[in-house]
Amino acid sequence: MHKLQAVQLKRWYLAGIISLAFALLIGSLTLTGGSLASAQAQGVRSSSLQSPAHLSTFSREALRPFTGEWHFHTTLLTVGNDGHATFIARAYQFCGPGVSQPCDTWQGNTIISGIRENMILTKIEGSIAYGMITSSTDNKTNQQVTLMLQPNDILAYNGMLLCGLQGPVGHCGA
Repeated sequence: MHKLQAVQLKRWYLAGIISLAFALLIGSLTLTGGSLASAQAQGVRSSSLQSPAHLSTFSREALRPFTGEWHFHTTLLTVGNDGHATFIARAYQFCGPGVSQPCDTWQGNTIISGIRENMILTKIEGSIAYGMITSSTDNKTNQQVTLMLQPNDILAYNGMLLCGLQGPVGHCGA
């Protein structure tokens, strides 16, 4: 491959990631709808997403390696520095008559992912964080979640491997 082709390929890859990030951001604000979306956009949490103080058993320092964005192809897990996290993924079926939730929708030329899970991390032991899904479009509310840090800026979310910003090129999809 010529050097020019390699540079062009890297630009296309970067443009694709940026487009996906914007699409997911737009989708996360439109999927929840109503006052919850407005509250989330302003950084305010719904009382249903708040965790009792006694459930969180970790320090900000222990949480730090888990915070940020973790991705794979059209999937995104965002972990905040307050222990709240959001998982967004494609359902790979489009909403319409006779189609049950979760389902993806179109907004202009953008596919809005139909799976959304809000969660709270409750405990961290070394490289493993534990938590619970507080709301979900795919009937997983109140299910336990596990996040395991892996080498090379990779995180396993309930067994699904997701890449951080420094993850290996080509490992985490387009």
